[in-house]
Amino acid sequence: MRFGLTTMAAAGVLLSASAVAAQDDKDLAADSAERPVQSGSWRMSATKKGADGKPECTEVWHFNADGTGRVESGEERIDKTWRTEQKEEGTWLFTRSMASNGAPDCLGKTRDPASFPRNPSGVLLIFFNNGYAILCQPTYSRGPDGTLTPTHMFSEENCWGRLAPLEPLAHP
Repeated sequence: MRFGLTTMAAAGVLLSASAVAAQDDKDLAADSAERPVQSGSWRMSATKKGADGKPECTEVWHFNADGTGRVESGEERIDKTWRTEQKEEGTWLFTRSMASNGAPDCLGKTRDPASFPRNPSGVLLIFFNNGYAILCQPTYSRGPDGTLTPTHMFSEENCWGRLAPLEPLAHP
């Protein structure tokens, strides 16, 4: 009988812990979705490595609370607008490049300042508990009715960068 009560008590603690963990995960997911909305600076590091083993490209992304921002990539400076949107597959970051100084980016490429503004583009942000995110483009599959739907499979080919806060994140 003692074994039965102890087992039941332990099971109750585990179930309660699971419920608390599930709520914490839900809160963390909600908190994670808010991260890019906060203003601040983030370092983007490409997952592709150069011959020296370091990221092929590193940039600093600045997000302003008013929806404007700037990307510093090598000598290039790109002024942007941005917003986030929660979709079925996760948190999307949409940006639109508005202007560039035309200097070489982190890969040595240049863009003609006259080609700005550009069309908006989006990237899926997948956050981890440490506050970092990876940047991915979901793959799509065509359903029997011909509609495209995003798959939830991510790989090195479609996850091309890591985003990390440069300063501690402020939590309300």
